[in-house]
Amino acid sequence: MTAPDDPILRRAVQKMTDAFDRMAQTRAEVERTPLSSIDEPRNVDGALMFAIASLASASPELRAYAGRVAAGECSWHESAHGTRSKPCPGLYRPKSAS
Repeated sequence: MTAPDDPILRRAVQKMTDAFDRMAQTRAEVERTPLSSIDEPRNVDGALMFAIASLASASPELRAYAGRVAAGECSWHESAHGTRSKPCPGLYRPKSAS
């Protein structure tokens, strides 16, 4: 494919092809994952929650909640069961209305 002359269009095409490359890489990783590891239950503990909150794709709300947990203001258990707070912010995002 020949790169467009327009710099804005060229950046848009580059972003799109980069996204396709990431999608192909993710698909390859999923295809290499043994099915037995997908079916196994996972123990969700504080370490896993901190790991999820540290991901680049984590929401700002989840990162902020992780900071509160680290500061001792609350705990992951409280977020999941609502004893002192609402469910963990940013962990579940509602689908937008169509």
